[in-house]
Amino acid sequence: MSRIGRIRKTRKQVVAQKNPDQHAPHDPYFIGEKLSDGSVCRKCGIVFEQGVFRRSATEPHEGKPMTCPACRREADGVPGGEVVLSGAFLGEHEAEIRNLIHNIETAEEDNHALQRVMSITPTPGGLRVLTTYEHIARRIGSAVHRAYGGNLAMDYADSEKFVRITWNRD
Repeated sequence: MSRIGRIRKTRKQVVAQKNPDQHAPHDPYFIGEKLSDGSVCRKCGIVFEQGVFRRSATEPHEGKPMTCPACRREADGVPGGEVVLSGAFLGEHEAEIRNLIHNIETAEEDNHALQRVMSITPTPGGLRVLTTYEHIARRIGSAVHRAYGGNLAMDYADSEKFVRITWNRD
């Protein structure tokens, strides 16, 4: 099964380029040790249950303390995704776009607790959004593009788990 390698923008559509030789890159923040069920992140409180990190439905949870991969990424300042939004349209609709980003993050929280927005910072002419993993960055870029049109480009790093998304609409 081939994986989507790079996505490039052509005219008014986004086209995926398949690269069959590309393998899933290694995530340096993956916890190599086997965690026991009930392990709790000492920073954010998510729980490792049945092989998955989740927000616990039963708070508080007493389990073996650990630091989850998302909190380790945040502490090290190493994002898994970057979304750069720019253009005159953004200036006129910044509050709406920030709300869309917040809604995506909230939707991800329940099913994918490691997928988080690390920061949203203003830049000259736009916004820069850093995420813990590439999946939520891709969802943000795709949602903004779907909702508002414009130009979207996705660039996946070959050697690491990182994606740079750029969106522009003037």
